[in-house]
Amino acid sequence: MKKNIVKFWNSPYCKIILLTIVLTMLVPLMMSAFKVGKAWRVGLSFLVLNLCLAALFGHWIKKTQQPKWTFGILPVIFLVLVLLRYLTSFYAYLLVVLYLLVEYLAFLLTHKLSD
Repeated sequence: MKKNIVKFWNSPYCKIILLTIVLTMLVPLMMSAFKVGKAWRVGLSFLVLNLCLAALFGHWIKKTQQPKWTFGILPVIFLVLVLLRYLTSFYAYLLVVLYLLVEYLAFLLTHKLSD
């Protein structure tokens, strides 16, 4: 059991999961602590920051030749965290689709290292 935990912590997937959780939860909480308005908070954290993160994930998936299921890591974690925080929100489902599209677009536009 301990070897599996160490193996997971050393995997690249753990870094993605932790980065997604930090950026999806902590950045909006920090913005609300600094009294940033809700529109700016949603716009900056969910649109700008997470779209950049999705593009980086798509690039990383292609560059390191990860399996295709890794496209779902960011959208699924985002959806779970947003639904836990905001309960039901229509924009969460739209952003999940948008993140998947941005990841796949970055995946398609990334050249292989051997090219």
